[in-house]
Amino acid sequence: MSTSSWRAHLLLAAPCGLETVNLIDTCGHIDRLPLLATALAVSTASVFVTTPTVGVDGACKRVWERVADAGVPAVAFVNCFRLSESAVEAGGHPAGRFAAALHSIEASLGQLPVVLFAPTFDPDTGAFVGLIDVLAGALCRDACRFLSAPAADGERADGLEPLPPSAVAEAAAYREHAVEALADVDDAVMGAYLDGGVDGVSAAALATALRTAVASRSVLPVIAGSAAEGIGVRALDDLLRDCTPAFGDGAGWPAHEGGGAAEAGDDEDGGDDAYAAEQVYTSGADALAQAAWRRAGGPVSHVAPDATAPVAGIVYGLSLHAYSGRLTEVLVVSGTLTKHAKLVLNTAAGGGGAATGGGAGGGGRVSPARLLRRRPGGALEEVASAGPGELVCLEKIDGAAYGDTLTCAERSALQLRPLPRPYGRCTFTLPVGDDARADDKLLRALGRVAEEDPSLRLSRNEETGELLLSGTGLLHLGIVRERLAAEAKIDLPLATPHVAYHETLTGRPVRAPGRLVKQ
Repeated sequence: MSTSSWRAHLLLAAPCGLETVNLIDTCGHIDRLPLLATALAVSTASVFVTTPTVGVDGACKRVWERVADAGVPAVAFVNCFRLSESAVEAGGHPAGRFAAALHSIEASLGQLPVVLFAPTFDPDTGAFVGLIDVLAGALCRDACRFLSAPAADGERADGLEPLPPSAVAEAAAYREHAVEALADVDDAVMGAYLDGGVDGVSAAALATALRTAVASRSVLPVIAGSAAEGIGVRALDDLLRDCTPAFGDGAGWPAHEGGGAAEAGDDEDGGDDAYAAEQVYTSGADALAQAAWRRAGGPVSHVAPDATAPVAGIVYGLSLHAYSGRLTEVLVVSGTLTKHAKLVLNTAAGGGGAATGGGAGGGGRVSPARLLRRRPGGALEEVASAGPGELVCLEKIDGAAYGDTLTCAERSALQLRPLPRPYGRCTFTLPVGDDARADDKLLRALGRVAEEDPSLRLSRNEETGELLLSGTGLLHLGIVRERLAAEAKIDLPLATPHVAYHETLTGRPVRAPGRLVKQ
């Protein structure tokens, strides 16, 4: 799914069996790439969507590099659009186009693709026959499920059918490739492969090895399907649930509770160097600000994702809704959050920089009027509670900003590690000073936009005295200009900033006499 909205990402909550998968749709344009750091900070897995006709483009490759730097596991979905209408065309057989997509993934991303569901077509007409379930060695028509098992009466479960003769060789090649790739990362698969060949490795053993390989980013599982027709979507849901880590699988969220400055290297994170290594995709200024957060409090510990523990959450975004007003978007880290809960808001200086411990300078005590969750299409749905790993929108939280910590009175000094702040690198001068009333209106409108968009930054150049507006790129600032024109009837004036040049002596040092005369 893509969005043309000015917002950095769109949050959805999609049902996945008995669980819920929170989806963050990131913009692919290079101007908005810095915002990916925020999405990765609150995500446990990523889904790359490509098509057989386009393959992996430059924008997808840049996103992949950021995901790889963050160490987030990934899966791929090859969206074949209208599979039911496929046929042999001038561009070639549909099977050849899928093979080209796999080659594009391996060549552009440098990652070994392991096909779990592949489309098979009639060799003569090119008509879509079904999806090959590589691990089960069977054919599914539409509602394919990952890790399907044979039924007790000998018939395939979940609508699986025997493979047609034209797909047997293709399925065997995919399975052999999967076994060989997973044997490199799992000793049990390697032993079974050496003892009995490809047929000697069970689907259950391959599934266990796949979970390990996905978590370590050793392979990239690939599912083919058609999002428009719902083909392969259930299999993707199953794969995300079974083979990617959940929020509660990690050690917890780093935090401190004040009580004195921490010494470098006195925590289990391995000190400042290890912490800085986790922030490779943030700006240098942000890395310094987050290091200052560590030194501002006591020893760093981890807040475990326990639903029965005291409530703790971190603000990762703000938004305006036509009916609900200002919404505070929160990732629940621990505990169970409910409406009207009595919370303490601890602010993070600079929106993701050094935080003030013990609530000093914070937003005080707050209580959400309602808990809302976004549904497909952007609609808001009220929920009674939210547990660890859930992303919810809170009503009536005054004073909250990006990177702030929400906690309960029992742990009022708690400060969660700030989220990486995406600083803008495209800077223009904001001409002000001619009309005080117009300037005040412009700055108020920009302030409201900057509250919701952490990558938009207002600053002043102390040397030239100019007011500077920074964004992630020309597209970003253009979207801000359009929004101000539509919502506030304000034209955003931008000008080229002046550069304060400095002079210094260069070359070999020389000695010369000098005289100081005082009067």
